[in-house]
Amino acid sequence: MTKAENERATLIGETTFGTGTVLNQFNLSDGSAILLGVTNWLTPKGNLIKGQGVTPDMAVELPAGVVQLNARRLSEVDPEELDQIEDLQLHEAIKSLLEQLQLTMPTAAKSGFRP
Repeated sequence: MTKAENERATLIGETTFGTGTVLNQFNLSDGSAILLGVTNWLTPKGNLIKGQGVTPDMAVELPAGVVQLNARRLSEVDPEELDQIEDLQLHEAIKSLLEQLQLTMPTAAKSGFRP
């Protein structure tokens, strides 16, 4: 679950709830359904997420009333308007990526890489 354990990503945001349970939906003959926990999420190093959650590398809280940008909302947003969205977690993630690119681009330029 957490890419940060493998040092492949920087997690930005808030600590997750720590439910850590994978749910499967089973449809019943009367048209209703039941959600049943079938397994637990483990981190790449085998740590149980349940009851602990995943702690970000950089804690960034969303202000009250701000709706986080998700995949559904992203499809409705003009890319030119991303800087107007109040999702502080998104802005910190973009800032972090840009900083990482600046650190790696001089090395890439020396190797002859051209974007």
